[in-house]
Amino acid sequence: MEQARGGGSPDPSPRTNEGIIVELTQDHLHVAFSAWAAAQNDGGVVLEEPGLYPAAHQLAEQGWLQRRFVTDRGEPSWWWSPRAELALERSALADVTKRKD
Repeated sequence: MEQARGGGSPDPSPRTNEGIIVELTQDHLHVAFSAWAAAQNDGGVVLEEPGLYPAAHQLAEQGWLQRRFVTDRGEPSWWWSPRAELALERSALADVTKRKD
């Protein structure tokens, strides 16, 4: 997996709420963590393993990742989404609230 740089343009495909991921696989976790880690340096990831594409597509459909095309060859890259960041922040706030109770 390599880190992508530059903003690129987000994939204009519509997001749906169909096919909610009930159980995250190791592939989902690997892709999500890689995109989150790259986002810490304002980047995204280009998947070098085609077997990870289904997990990345599912995460994008759920709003966790954004697809962008930033490479010269037009390969998709995967970027941690603002929606995912907000979900993590809300989860952290909920944890803090639970600890106080």
